[in-house]
Amino acid sequence: MITFRISECGFRIKPSPIANPKSKRGSEVDQVERELNEIEGELWRFEQQYDLSTAAFLKEFEAGRMGDDMDFLEWASLHRVKDRIQARKCAPEKTACSS
Repeated sequence: MITFRISECGFRIKPSPIANPKSKRGSEVDQVERELNEIEGELWRFEQQYDLSTAAFLKEFEAGRMGDDMDFLEWASLHRVKDRIQARKCAPEKTACSS
């Protein structure tokens, strides 16, 4: 499971040590993939619980129609974290990434 800590701008993932420095790039890619899979699982859980896609939720949430329930704040934060992880995944390659 990914460990989160709350900050003023949402959830942040605590960095994990890389097991084998000789294969640092491969380990980093594996770590990013694991993080993305876990985040996507959490997003899916919210989608199932509220019978709403993340995209539809974000549209309503950003328009102020969802309220400030802790679940909704976490859901929005998880989506932001996913975007940051995907950016980290793509940054070293300087290429477009697909989800």
